[in-house]
Amino acid sequence: MGIRRAGSAILGLVLLVMILTWSWQVALAIPPDCPPCKYWDGQRCVTDPSVECGDDWDCGVCCQCNEDCECERDPTYECSKVGGCSRDCFECDCDYCWCWDPSPGIVASLQVSNACLCQQTSHSVSAYDYDSFVDPYGGGGWQLDGFRYSWAKSAGSNPQTGQSIGPTSGSGVICRAPPCIGTVNIRVDIDDVAYSGDWACAGSSRNDVPIYRQAAANVVLPEGCSSCGIPSGPGYPLVNEQDGCYLCGPIDYGLWVPASESSHYYLLTTSPCYKLCTWHAMLQSVSTTVEICRSCPANPPSVLYYHDVAAMTQVEACAYLQTHFPNNLVQFADIRPDNWCGDCVAIHESTHLWQDWVEEQFMPAVEAFMAYLDLCGVPINCSQPTSLHCQTAITASVKSELDNAWEYFMSLALIGWQLDPDSEGDAQAAELECYQQIADALRAKCLGN
Repeated sequence: MGIRRAGSAILGLVLLVMILTWSWQVALAIPPDCPPCKYWDGQRCVTDPSVECGDDWDCGVCCQCNEDCECERDPTYECSKVGGCSRDCFECDCDYCWCWDPSPGIVASLQVSNACLCQQTSHSVSAYDYDSFVDPYGGGGWQLDGFRYSWAKSAGSNPQTGQSIGPTSGSGVICRAPPCIGTVNIRVDIDDVAYSGDWACAGSSRNDVPIYRQAAANVVLPEGCSSCGIPSGPGYPLVNEQDGCYLCGPIDYGLWVPASESSHYYLLTTSPCYKLCTWHAMLQSVSTTVEICRSCPANPPSVLYYHDVAAMTQVEACAYLQTHFPNNLVQFADIRPDNWCGDCVAIHESTHLWQDWVEEQFMPAVEAFMAYLDLCGVPINCSQPTSLHCQTAITASVKSELDNAWEYFMSLALIGWQLDPDSEGDAQAAELECYQQIADALRAKCLGN
C-alpha cells in the first residue's frame, strides 16, 4: 500500500515539472522541439511550407511521408480493384480508371457484287464493336468503337483482279472488274479504333484482335455471250459449180478449175466465243467456187452407160466386150470414142473437184484458217468499248483482217493445187475404175451370170 502511494507521488511530480517547464518556455517565448518537417508557429507545430509533407496525412491514400519530407509510394498499400482490374497509385491517389472488356470482339459482314467484264461495281462491309466497362464506383456502361479498313484483291479462278477506283480505306470500295471471267477474292482487314477518353485501367484495354473478311466476286460474260467449246468446224463446204464448158479445148473430154482466191467464202457465227480474256470468231460455213464441165461439148455422145449392159443379150455383151474391152484390166488405151461413157468422164472431173481440190487443198486451208481464229482473237480491253461485248467485238477493221487471212490461206491452197506433181493420177484412177465396172458387167453377162 505504501509503495503504490509512493509511485503515484513520483508520477505527479514529473507531470508538474513538465507543465512548469512548458509554462516557463511559453512565458520566455522559447519554441518547443517539433517533429521533423514541422515548425512552431507560436501556438503549435505545423508543417513547414517549404516541404511537401509533414506527416502521412499530408499525402494521398497510397503514399507516406518519408524522412526527407517527401510523399512516396506506400509499398504496403494496395488500391482496391475496379471490376477485375487492378489500378495504380497516381500522384498519391488511387487511379480513377475503367476496367474494359472488349469481348465479344469485332462483328463484321462482307457484301460483294458480281459483275460483267470490266463493269464497275462496289463492295462493302458492315461492322460493329461494343466494349463494356466497370468504373471505380461500381457503375459501368459501354461504348462503340470506330474502325480502320484496308481492302485488297487476289486472283481466284480469274487470272486477273481488276482495278480499285478511289480510296481503299473506308467501309466500302469501288472496283472495275477485270476483262476476264472467273472469281476474284475480295478481302477487307478490320481493326478497331477506340475513341479518346477510355480511362483504361493498367492492364486493361478495349483494343480487339483485328479480323478480316473475304468473299469471292464472280466476273461473268455479258448476256448473249458464251465460252468457246471444242471447235466443231463448219462441216463440209458448199460447192458453187459454175458452167466451165466455155473453157474446153479441142482435146478436152471434161474440164474443171478452181476459181481465184476471192471466189471462196466463209461465214462467221453471229457472235464470237470467249476464251482466255479474248473473243474468238467462229466459222459457221464455208463455200468454194469452181468452173467445171463434166463433158465438153466437142465430145462424142456416150455410146454406153453402165445400166445399158442390163439390156444387152449375152451375145451382144460378148461381142462388145471382145471389140471394146479386150483386156481383163481396162487400160487407158482402151478408152476410145466408140466406147465412150460420159458417166466415167464425169467421175474423172468430180474426183478433181472433191478429192484433188476440196479434200486435199481447200479443207486443209479451212482448218489452217480455223487455227488462226483460235490463236488470234480480239483481246478484251476495258478502255475499248467495242471489245466488251461479243456482239460488237468483230468490228469492220477486225473483219478486214480476217478477210486478208482467209484469202492468204486460199492462195496457199491454189498454189498447192497448181504444184501437185501428179495432178491427174487420182482422177484417172477413178475414171478407169468406172470403165472397169462396165467391163466386168459385160464379162459377167457374157459368161451368162
